[in-house]
Amino acid sequence: MARSTRLYQRARSPLIQGRSRRERPWRSDFALAAAWGIAVLFALMMGSHYAETGALVPADALASAWGASAAAGAVLALGSAAVGVTLARAWGADRPARTGAVVSCGTVVVYWLLFGGMAAARR
Repeated sequence: MARSTRLYQRARSPLIQGRSRRERPWRSDFALAAAWGIAVLFALMMGSHYAETGALVPADALASAWGASAAAGAVLALGSAAVGVTLARAWGADRPARTGAVVSCGTVVVYWLLFGGMAAARR
């Protein structure tokens, strides 16, 4: 018997099913996808700040007006990572964390582009 697959049988089911060892629990897929989304948000935030001021990361960067948008973007990254991982698992994707990360990063980029456009229009 292969050591990489663990067999189990659901209650009242005649089928014996296998679960691969490399299949991660839902929480770790979600955490990985959300981490990618938040990392992209942080990179966009710092890149935008650098383009505007020419300074890398001042001490008050997160306490300024960027703080509220960063918090909203982080919540959006968490929500979209959950949706992406849930859909990937429903579709039977091999690596649901990748799909969740793509959805989370894409949502954050679209959010940041819309937020940047609104901020530029206010000036």
